Amino acid sequence: MLHLFETMDEASPPSLTDLCMTLVSSRLELFCEMRDDGSLSFREPLVFPQELADQLLCKMATEGLLNDSTVGIFRSCQQFRLRHACIRTARISAEAFHRALCLHRLVELDASRVNADLTIADILRGLSSSKTLQESLQRLVLNGLTMSSLEEPSCRCFSAMKGLRALSVSSVDFYDSGLVDVCTLPRLESLDISNTSVTNLTPLLGLRSRLRYLTMHQLKRLEMTTAQLLAVLSQVSSPSVLMLRSPSKTCISLNEHKEELTFTHLIYYLQKNCLLSLCSDRILQEVLFNRFEAAKLVMQWLCNHEDQNMQRMAVAIISILAAKLSTEQTAQLGAELFIVKQLLHIVRQKTCQGIVDATLKFTLSALWNLTDESPTTCRHFIENQGLELFIKVLESFPSESSIQQKILGLLVRNSGGGQKFTLRIPEVEVSYFAAGILAHLTSRGEKVWTLDLSLRTTLLEQLHSAILKWPSPECEMVAYRSFNPFFPLLECFQTPGVQLWAAWAMQHVCSKNAGRYCSMLLEEGGLQQLEAMRSHPKTHSDVLRLAESILDSLHHHKARTGYTGPPKIHAHRGTCPQKNQSQTVLK
Repeated sequence: MLHLFETMDEASPPSLTDLCMTLVSSRLELFCEMRDDGSLSFREPLVFPQELADQLLCKMATEGLLNDSTVGIFRSCQQFRLRHACIRTARISAEAFHRALCLHRLVELDASRVNADLTIADILRGLSSSKTLQESLQRLVLNGLTMSSLEEPSCRCFSAMKGLRALSVSSVDFYDSGLVDVCTLPRLESLDISNTSVTNLTPLLGLRSRLRYLTMHQLKRLEMTTAQLLAVLSQVSSPSVLMLRSPSKTCISLNEHKEELTFTHLIYYLQKNCLLSLCSDRILQEVLFNRFEAAKLVMQWLCNHEDQNMQRMAVAIISILAAKLSTEQTAQLGAELFIVKQLLHIVRQKTCQGIVDATLKFTLSALWNLTDESPTTCRHFIENQGLELFIKVLESFPSESSIQQKILGLLVRNSGGGQKFTLRIPEVEVSYFAAGILAHLTSRGEKVWTLDLSLRTTLLEQLHSAILKWPSPECEMVAYRSFNPFFPLLECFQTPGVQLWAAWAMQHVCSKNAGRYCSMLLEEGGLQQLEAMRSHPKTHSDVLRLAESILDSLHHHKARTGYTGPPKIHAHRGTCPQKNQSQTVLK
């Protein structure tokens, strides 16, 4: 929903529209004539665009110019078509409100702190008198208003507003009967009852299937025990949508005489809602925040709680955040032994139960991302029987390609048990990582190969043959932070299958995301590396074909972008390949 009622940045000059609104609102007498009842109407049949009509009303309210006389100009729905009405702090009567505003098809109404003569009961009576408004009004803000006059006690009018999605009655003499009425609204998603006199939150259970945002700090008369309160909140909170916000002081005022576990339970509940809020693709991918600190805090929470729903969200957050961290931050996070142990514990638990679910998949992704370019993390993984566990996972779920992809992606770095994998897997996304393991194992040369040499020869032949049969995936199946780990593999001229795997991987991402990967390859000296391989007399024809394809992509990218930057100098430690910087592309 659109929220128009924001203050302008004091450092910015006023817009032309704002200047015009200021002029018109302060000089209405120049454009208007007075009706018999003292209200104003425009002389000329001018038609204001809807957005300008909303802005003019808001300007008049904020400047203290909205009263029974001036609000009369909005009686004409032909000239002023209001949708988002702000009448904050206005001094208008119930009759003027009804005649000027209740004829419009309003979507929003902010009537915060209007004069005491216009009560909530008056506003609801006016709004509910229109069948159109009952359905069209989605957001209603009544903060700081009087509920009803002494002469006429409040009646249940909230329930008539069937279209309401957001309601705020903060700092209102709002009681349990009002909450009961509100909780019958069929579309309500957001509710603010802060600083009210509600004593019992049980009516909120009527909103359990749709409530997304609940704000209720400084409840003055809450009479529920801790157990009762938490019972209601636990049923209202949906694991995927509800966020409990507490902007000031305490979340909820509770008597000291009630149960002593209040603070502990409440902290847990607030932590839970923090995870619910953070577990959002938009927040994790787009919003700027300290992802490293967030990942550490979420990991600490995961190690201290066994809640299954929260466990799923926690590992999802960690797996996504780990892919966003720098190499140094990932290594620092994964170097914490308790983190690796906890993630392996979850994998072991799910494997023993024979369960393949989102928690297992996210946990495998988290381990994969955390072991990238982190020898300490890999050592923790191996020393805590990670290799044996992952072999068991593969054996336990032989038909789960998504599990195989994540397992094999991680094991590219850890060579133990590599001979157990086969390249005869139909899915290229899985076969690719199995081939990566063999490429790294065989790239170290015959001197460090501890198995039968004929097996090595057979594996290299299978590796080469399998790669030639791979179809091009429809989308980018992996993400890389750097191409440097591939360069030692490209220098293995005695094992063209190893070169072929590295070249195929580079060609795949450069063809799917040229903007990112062609630039990365050029910056890291990949152009010179590939040109040297192309001119080498021992380069296999299959490898040469892929190398030329990558070079064509690089030259095309340079021509298209005008890239002239110098390449970075890359260095290898002998011919021992580093870990492939790959992460799954989470879907």
